[in-house]
Amino acid sequence: MSSAEAARARFDFDRLRPWLPLLTLVGLMLIIGVTQPEFLTPNNLIQLAGDTATLFVLAAGVSFAIMLGGIDLSIQAMASLASVLIALTIARIGYGSFVLALLVGALSGWAGGMAHVKLKIPSFIATLAVGGVLAGVARRPAPQSCHFLLWRPFAPPSRLASHPLPDRQAEARADQAMRYAPRIDQTDRAAAS
Repeated sequence: MSSAEAARARFDFDRLRPWLPLLTLVGLMLIIGVTQPEFLTPNNLIQLAGDTATLFVLAAGVSFAIMLGGIDLSIQAMASLASVLIALTIARIGYGSFVLALLVGALSGWAGGMAHVKLKIPSFIATLAVGGVLAGVARRPAPQSCHFLLWRPFAPPSRLASHPLPDRQAEARADQAMRYAPRIDQTDRAAAS
């Protein structure tokens, strides 16, 4: 047995390979923990776990598509649409809004899957198209239902403290301003010409 074979037998990379992502994560956490000691505090780690829980759930779901040799690029748009649907409907239908979000997600997944399987469109393109549609649908209600979030910071502080939610006159003014405000794409075209 040569010295190279003996060294290979002592340190077998094939056994280490499945653990490399976890070891890399631990190594990076240690490096950040040494340079920024407040990173490893229990409160910060709990906050970090809470912030990334949604991403872990999404990654777990999309990993099945990746294991089957495909890809799903509509996952972030579906998550956005589900959030918008729940926010807009929870006051009216309660827990039914979660069922609605699940049904819309299942329908959009079915549409992307059918485009891939029946129409023979690559999963990359099919799910990218579905994601574009979902992102557009999710973005559509935002200006009408959340415009006060854009305009409230400009109100006087005393008005903000006494009126946590916008009144009808403020909503009407914001709607009018949104209608007459130049659109971003129009200003980009004017600047390009």
